[in-house]
Amino acid sequence: MKGAKTAARNGRRRRSEKELEELKARVVANLPFMKRVFEISDRVPLRDWKKLPPDLAVNLDHYLYGLPKRKR
Repeated sequence: MKGAKTAARNGRRRRSEKELEELKARVVANLPFMKRVFEISDRVPLRDWKKLPPDLAVNLDHYLYGLPKRKR
């Protein structure tokens, strides 16, 4: 539930699996390149996705290059 609490704190709610699939379909329809991105990401097991740090998008430069972490 940690992810749900974090999402709620940030003013976001977690999306259901059905909502995520609908969103994915809309993105693919508008951006064909994303279809390939989703095909590749679907091959990664869930256990591996869970290993990623929750602030990866915000602190990508920290994880790649060792720059100081940024606050959200």
